[in-house]
Amino acid sequence: MTIVVLVTQKVDASELSGICSVGNTDPNALLAFSLIPRSVLVFLGTCFVIAGFASMCRERDSFRRRGTDTSKLDKLMFKMGLFCLLYIFPAVTQVLCDIYAFNTAKRWYPTTIACKRSGGVEGGHCHRPHLPQAEIYHLNLMMSLAMGASCAMWVLSPKTLLSWHRVLCCGMCRSAPQKASAVAATRPLLEPPTAPPPHPPSHYVPMSTHSQNAWRPSKVV
Repeated sequence: MTIVVLVTQKVDASELSGICSVGNTDPNALLAFSLIPRSVLVFLGTCFVIAGFASMCRERDSFRRRGTDTSKLDKLMFKMGLFCLLYIFPAVTQVLCDIYAFNTAKRWYPTTIACKRSGGVEGGHCHRPHLPQAEIYHLNLMMSLAMGASCAMWVLSPKTLLSWHRVLCCGMCRSAPQKASAVAATRPLLEPPTAPPPHPPSHYVPMSTHSQNAWRPSKVV
């Protein structure tokens, strides 16, 4: 889609912020390359999120019936729910802002241009239409920044930072594991069997020291 936008030269700049995007002055480009794809993706993403949470809730109930601790699963579900809320809400808001921008580009621009061509408001030939609300365009920009902030909060977790730390300092961090692996390599896979401990020597002790009982058998100690 990006290649199609560049080939058809549908990239233009916003009159309010000066940021280059698609559909700032062309409502058809806004509808085809921004509004419809974004609406479809938000709808499909919301459906997948709802299905995923429903499946996780069923698994959690199954674990609880079996007496399994679900504290980690509850924490994961809370994090996923917070991330989905911080991502889906700005995405839906952006879709609504695009709908407003599409209606404005379809109605306000042609009416204003036709009014100026007919002599303007001063000539009394037309009525000036209501100006677009700039706050909605500002809200669209803020929601795009909010989506980026939510993604950054999800990605920049302690585990991710630890993984990047291991990747960036690969030479220093691999020295200790290599030493441990070298020691493990010199160790035999199977320990040699050890001989059983020797039994204590058995000796005979007479049952009695009297002479009349000398004929009796002795016991083994």
